[in-house]
Amino acid sequence: MRRAALAAFGMVWISGCAVTADDVGQSQSEPLSRNAQVVMHLQKLPKAKDSTCQIPSGWKLIDAQIAMLTAPFPAEIGDMITNGRPFTLGVEPSSAAAGSLRLRASGTLTDQSGNEYFPPEHPSDAAEMSLAAASFSMAAPQTTGWLHFVDGKSSLVWLPLTDITVHGTFPTGCRDYVSGSLDAVIPDSASPIVVTTSQGDVTIGDALGPMSSSNPPGWHLHVMFDAHEANVVPPAP
Repeated sequence: MRRAALAAFGMVWISGCAVTADDVGQSQSEPLSRNAQVVMHLQKLPKAKDSTCQIPSGWKLIDAQIAMLTAPFPAEIGDMITNGRPFTLGVEPSSAAAGSLRLRASGTLTDQSGNEYFPPEHPSDAAEMSLAAASFSMAAPQTTGWLHFVDGKSSLVWLPLTDITVHGTFPTGCRDYVSGSLDAVIPDSASPIVVTTSQGDVTIGDALGPMSSSNPPGWHLHVMFDAHEANVVPPAP
């Protein structure tokens, strides 16, 4: 896979298993798998203009790696993030032009039907989606989004994200998986958020240390992934 290549950038391989919304408030006693699983979803849409691949109903990430660009992400918090389902990719129709789409990257919860949805108490925006023959990306950065994870006392912690960009590629033959990356900044407004670890409570500011981004101020975050299909409910208008 990409482990050797990413090691050159100072990234650490993180393994784990998916945590669903039903797991919140429960202790995590199941053994962790070898592959981190981060669930991402796309609304079922017809084949989009300029893409040779039909946009699927959703994608579930496996083999995820997460790191800050200037220093290793704190190992225990990194495990909490990749052991869960920190964000979802949603695709929705765009009014910019016929057949155009918008891409949204943010944390979701699971409804009673097993679909993912973007909770209104953690609002996010979407960015115009660029599609090529075998790839997709955001035409411009998404301004607001969130990631979430379950901490050491089984609390669901939400971290804001800004300056979000996503790139993905479809495999030859348009099979049911993609590879891609997400880059974002955890803004300095996240500094006072408290996370419970095995060593006790710590704020995000203390855990992440000196900021690596000055505009906007905060910490760079980089995630690389392979992803398989899943389902999502688009946000209400």
